[in-house]
Formats: sequence, C-alpha cells, structure tokens
Amino acid sequence: MNSKLNWIIILISLVSVHTFEPITTAVKIYCQFIECCDDDWINHNVSGIQDSLKEKLFGQHLVIKMVGKTVESHSKIKTPKKPLVMSFQGWTGSGKSFVSDIVAQHLYKNGLNSKFVHKKIAAIHYKHKSDLEKYKIELTNFIETNTKKCERSLFIFDEVDKFPEGLADVLKPYLDFHHALEGTDYRKNIFIFLSNTAADRINNFAIKHFADGKSREMITSFEMEKLLSVSAFNIPGGFKNADIVLEGLIDFYVPFLPLERKHVKQCAEAELQKRYHKHDDAIIEETANEIQYFPEEGKWFSATGCKTISNKVSMFVN
Repeated sequence: MNSKLNWIIILISLVSVHTFEPITTAVKIYCQFIECCDDDWINHNVSGIQDSLKEKLFGQHLVIKMVGKTVESHSKIKTPKKPLVMSFQGWTGSGKSFVSDIVAQHLYKNGLNSKFVHKKIAAIHYKHKSDLEKYKIELTNFIETNTKKCERSLFIFDEVDKFPEGLADVLKPYLDFHHALEGTDYRKNIFIFLSNTAADRINNFAIKHFADGKSREMITSFEMEKLLSVSAFNIPGGFKNADIVLEGLIDFYVPFLPLERKHVKQCAEAELQKRYHKHDDAIIEETANEIQYFPEEGKWFSATGCKTISNKVSMFVN
C-alpha cells in the first residue's frame, strides 16, 4: 500500500471519530485524492470538446458539427432519456479513434486513464465467432458491472465490423429508454462504436461528390445518415440485422470522410508541432508525397488517412 493511501486512511479515521457525519465526510476526503464517480472527476472539461476538435481534427466538418455539442448536451442533462449512442464510420486513418480519445480526455479528469473509460477491440476480445454465446455473457457482465460502479461511464467498442454477428443484440436493453434495470440507471452512459463497415460507400460517395466539382463541406449529415444506417444493417459485420439498428437505438451515425492531400499536410504540420519542430514546408511536402492516394484517376484521397504520418515525418526529421 502506498504512503499517500496510508495518509488518506489515517485522515479518514480521525474525521470519522470527531464528526457527526463520519461516512459522508470520509467519502468527500477520499474523493479528493482517489477518482470517484462525481462532478469533481467527470465532465471535467466537456465544453472544450468542440474547440479541441476544431483545432486538432482536419477535414471532418460533419464530425465537428455532430460530436462536440452532442456529448456536451448529454453530459449536462441530469436525467437523459437514454444513453448517448454514436456510430463512427469511415476509412482507416480518418480520425475515429482520435475523436473518441478526445471525448474521453475532456469528459474525465483522468482522461483515457480514468477507471470509468472502458474500451474493447473486437479483433482482440471477440475474435472467435464460435465463442459467441460466451462473449454475450461476458459483454453483459462487462456493461452491468462497470455501470454499477459509475452510471456515467464511457464505453468504446473498436472494430465493430469484426464483431461476431448477433453479439450486438445483447446491448439492446442498455441502450434503450429504460429508467432503470434492476436498480441501475444506464441512461447517463455514452457508447461509441468505431467501424469500417460503410467505409467503401462513404469513399465512393466522396469520389462522386468530388468528381462533380463539389466541395466536401457541401456534404450534409442528413444525406449521409441513411447511407450509413442502411449499410450498418445490411453489410456483413457487427451490426448486420442488429436490433439496436432496426429499433433506432443508435442516435448518430457519424461519417468520417476520406482525407485529401491538403489534410495530410495539415496532419504532418501538427506532427512537427507536437515534436516542437519548426515549420518546414519541405518536410511537409515530402511527407505528403510518401502517401498513397486514390482513385487511380485523380488521386484525390489518402489511402491511409493520417494513420502513418508520424512515422513518415520521423523519416525526414531524423
């Protein structure tokens, strides 16, 4: 046991002896030092999500529009009608994990290290389709156990397209409009699903849009939502034929558009800043030249988004 925790225990013991409300006071002292499910540790800087996305996320106007204010609004309502459920869909390197990390960093004082942030990766945790029934039990226990510890938890599920088909159905009760299930309220939770399921359709939509001479900023969330929800339900993967899609329990389908060369260069510049390296047009240009682009005719979009930018920049900086 570390010395800090020893002192906390001694202090709590002294307070418990000399006050009329020993338990309440002891808990307050404990929560000054150890993360608790309260306002001192949660919603730490939720209003800053929007600004952070505007500053750090490139080429994703729909994500900026949909995510920041939505998370802030849900987090500040004392009794929301249901959990906030968002499906992030798009090509690799387009920023899905990056955005979910920003949400966690602003929601919790301890950021990604908070004990109330829970992440599952399908390729690691649910990789054997033959173990579907076992996974259903594990996933149910995972949601229930962690929500009982804190009813304002963040659950992030990555690579949902690799979920065994049918696994997502066990989530339905916890995403619905229930006041409480066996005494536990799940409505304050936030669920984020990351998926490549509709990436090809998003990319094809963007290619056609670009070929027609339209700017990406003209793409609206309204026209993308139907494309994404239909894709999620019909394309093989974690949400195929899923009740949570059929019954409209996913609140927002957030499209991550393929990134253009100008966005790759912005990512390279941001990487240089992170390394406290002065702005260098030559390095930024050379980094952008190292990326593969599609379609073959036009080469408008990065095949890997900004996923490999850090290593590419390292090659030139070193």
